[in-house]
This record gives sequence, structure tokens and C-alpha cells, in this order.
Amino acid sequence: MANRHALGKKLAILGLISFVIVAAVVESASQLSKRKTDAEIHARVQTDTFRLLETIRDRLLQRVRAAPGLPARAIANANDWLAPFLASTVIENETYVYAMVVSHSGTIVAHSDGTQINTQVPEHIREQITVARGRKRWASELDAWFGDDRIVNYALPVMVDGALVATAHIGVSVPALDQQKADERWEARRMFWLAATACMLVVATGCGIAWLMITRARRTDEAEARRNHLAEVGKLAGGLVHEIRNPLNAMRMQIAVMRGKLKRLPGEESEAAAHQLSRLESEVLRLQDLAASFLAYGRPPTDKLQELDAAEILGDVADFLQAEFEQRGLAIKLEIDPQVNGATMVMDRGKLRQVLLNLADNALHAMSEGGTLTLGVTREASGPLSFTVKDTGRGIPKDRLASVFDAFFSMKDDGNGLGLSIVKQIVESSGGTIRVQSEIGCGTCFTLCFPTTTKAQRRELRIVTPAQPSEVTA
Repeated sequence: MANRHALGKKLAILGLISFVIVAAVVESASQLSKRKTDAEIHARVQTDTFRLLETIRDRLLQRVRAAPGLPARAIANANDWLAPFLASTVIENETYVYAMVVSHSGTIVAHSDGTQINTQVPEHIREQITVARGRKRWASELDAWFGDDRIVNYALPVMVDGALVATAHIGVSVPALDQQKADERWEARRMFWLAATACMLVVATGCGIAWLMITRARRTDEAEARRNHLAEVGKLAGGLVHEIRNPLNAMRMQIAVMRGKLKRLPGEESEAAAHQLSRLESEVLRLQDLAASFLAYGRPPTDKLQELDAAEILGDVADFLQAEFEQRGLAIKLEIDPQVNGATMVMDRGKLRQVLLNLADNALHAMSEGGTLTLGVTREASGPLSFTVKDTGRGIPKDRLASVFDAFFSMKDDGNGLGLSIVKQIVESSGGTIRVQSEIGCGTCFTLCFPTTTKAQRRELRIVTPAQPSEVTA
């Protein structure tokens, strides 16, 4: 069992390390994803933009070739048939600021914005967009050409017979592109964190299942240790009771012989000796009772399972106690929930009677100045049966309430302290639970919960279910 405690600690540490590793891996992957996402977006925008520029160039060259010998006139009239395509290009992509064609002289001959036709490109802008002449394609960053946003101007030369006749341009908004990168980066991070959360949940679930298995194994070990302890106590009890019973029986026989001889003594001497013998005999009987209780606690008899009617068994116990309680001026009250009618449970009848009678005997001693014993049984829906044994006696102090089920603990002057221990043992070995509530001056209530099971289920329950702890409530 100590090994399992150590394993549990190691499992908790392993779970914590797993969380840290998963978080670190996910964060690293997220950072890598950020860089990869930015590069992929940049490459995609560049590829798409140059593909559109090639389309613009091809359309322009197709028109120029349709008018052989007059490329300048075809270029000058390009806006008439190219403007709709340029405008739709800008409208369909929110990162595009403009799409245009500029003649070799710097005049805008086609533009997505019709107001820019036949305007001259500013000299400082022209220098920036023409520095790459001779290249197949190029891109340059410009400030405040169309609006206040920074743009990246992508350009493609339009060559006719080896001569540059125009350049096609598309401007991409840097802030819009940054926003697109941020959006896609956020989506990538969100997916990574979803994956990380799933991993963490898997780790947590695995650790939880392992912890539950360890906890269950520990409880099984505790139950096994308790059974082994009781087996040892049973062996000790058997030998001890055997060694004690014979001398006690001999003492009782000698007491009976001495009583016969006392009759020959004078009256006063005979009465005094008889009184002493009675006290001796009561002590012998108490020792015999203690030996029998100790034997029952250490080596409980085998259950004789049978289906019992809950209401019938409670009524039978009440009838059995009625005469003695009336003789002592005490009342007995039955409270049977209507839902209990017809409900059965599987248990040893003799043991259930022993439990109820033992609790009733405790209640009887607690109500030395009168009171009422209430025997009840309830059931919620198809749940377990709950028996209650409640008295209106003196109650149990809070500081002693937690010890009521301990062996050799008793509040009776002549009690052996094994009654409630045996009750608890019987209840738990029958698959039930027991709890106690008490208040000084108001009384004590014991509640016993038993499952409603068949004989086959009951035998299965005895094998797999460890003993449940009792509960005490002030």
C-alpha cells in the first residue's frame, strides 16, 4: 500500500510535468506557426498579385497585337476596354488599393479608379516604380501615394518587340495585409490551443483514471488488511474463548454447589454468602458474554442470504420489543414509507434482527427517564432502503460521537463496548452503510442504508465491494 502512495505522488508529478511540456510545445509551435503563417501569406499575396499582373499584361499585349504598327495608340486607349477588369480586381480583394497601367512616358492610361486616367505619375513616385526597368517583375514599398496608407507596389513590364511600352501595377495596402496576417495567425493560434487543450484533457483524464485506479486499489488493500486483521482476531478470539469458557463453566458449577451448601448455614450468614455468590456469578456471566461478543466480532458467522420484506422485518422487531418497553414506561412508534411496501432486500434475517435489536437496546438504556423509540424505513424511488432507529434519550457528546463504533467503547456502565462495533461490521459486510446523528438532550438517530439487490447480485457485492466508512454527525 505504501508503494501505491508513492506511485500516486509520482503520477501527480508526472501529470504536472506533462502539462508544462504540452504548454511549452504548443507555445513553441504557435510561434513557429506565426512565422510560417506570415511567410505563407506574403508568398501567396505575391503569387496572386503577379498572376493578375500577368493577366493584365496578356490582355494588353493581345490588344496591341491586334493593331500592328500602332502600339502607342492601343496603349493610350487601354482604359476603354481594360478598366472594368481593373476595377473588379480591386473590389474583389480588400488588400488591393489600385490596379493600373502606366505608359513608358509616365501617364496613367488605365486605372481601377476612372478619375486617375491620363494623369501623370508624380516624379518621385515614378522614380520608385521605374527603378526596376529591365526586370521581369518587381515590388517596392511606397508611402502616401493613394491615400495615407503605406502600400507595396507590384509591377510587371509590358514589352513589344523588345521595347518597353508600358508597366502594369497593383498596389497592396500594408495595413490591410498586416490585418490579414493577424487574422490568419489568430486562427492558427486558436487551432493550436484547441489541440493543446485536447492534449491536456487527455493527459488529465489519463492521470485521473490512473489516480482512481490507485485509490480503488488502496481501498481494496485497506479492506483486505481489515479482513486479514479480523481473521487474526478471529483466531485469537477462538483460542482465548476456548481457554476462558472452560474455567468460567467450572466456576458456575462450583457456585451452584456452594449455594446448596449455604442452605446449611445459619440465616444471616447464609444470606450474606448468597449475596456474595450472586455478585460473583454476575461477573462470571459478564465475562462469558464478553467472550461470546469478542468471538462474534473477530469471527462473524457466515451469512444465510434470503429475501426479506423491509416493512415486515421492522414490524416484527417492534412487536418483539413492545412488552419490555411498555414495562419500562417507554413508547415505540413505527414509521414506514408507503414506497417501501413490497420492497425486498437480500440479507441474513438473523443478522438484521441483531442489528436492529442492538440499536434498540442502546436506545432503551439512553431513555432511562422515559421517551419514545421510533423505528422507520424509507425509500426514494428505486434507490436503497434506509432504516432509522431514533430515540429521545440523553444523546451523545460531540467529543465522543466519533468513537461510538470503536471496539470496546461504551457509554453503559455494564457494557463491553463491542455492540456497535459488531453492528457496523454486520452492516458493512452486508453491502450497507451506517451513520449516526446525535444532540445532547434531544436524542440519537442511527441510519442504515441497504441496497435492494437479488441473491446473485448480493453475492457479487460481497466479493467486489470494500467496506464503506461509517458517518457520524453531531
